[in-house]
Amino acid sequence: MAFDIILYENASEDNRVTKALSERLTLSGTLKENTSIINPAILLQASMANITQCNYFYIPAFGRYYFLRDVISRTANLVEIQGHVDVLSTYAAQIKGNRAVISAQENNWNLYLNDGSIRVYQKTLVGTLAFPNPLSSNFNYVLLLAGRGAGTGGGE
Repeated sequence: MAFDIILYENASEDNRVTKALSERLTLSGTLKENTSIINPAILLQASMANITQCNYFYIPAFGRYYFLRDVISRTANLVEIQGHVDVLSTYAAQIKGNRAVISAQENNWNLYLNDGSIRVYQKTLVGTLAFPNPLSSNFNYVLLLAGRGAGTGGGE
């Protein structure tokens, strides 16, 4: 089974979802016998000089991106390339489409999610304050409490 392979030069780290790719060439290749779709071994009619400029490839028939792990010269114009699937780039659209609740992040965290990394204390603070002026029976009074007490951990 022959299929197209697009070879790239990848300038990004392996753990980056969106890679910085420069397309180098498109070739037709065939899978070697007893190979997998995760770690394929592919035979290409190409010169070794063209392939050594590449470190990444895409197979549209499989819909997967691969890291180029090894290049083996079989004959003058027959090259075997071995790859390993890049899961992050292959499923980048699904990864970016996910929505999640992040319980811990370097600079921004949610205190309502108790993950054990931030200690939160809840203590009752009872205080008695005297009114500065005596209460008169000619008026109705409404008592409002607002703010936080010192040392309560906030959130009250």
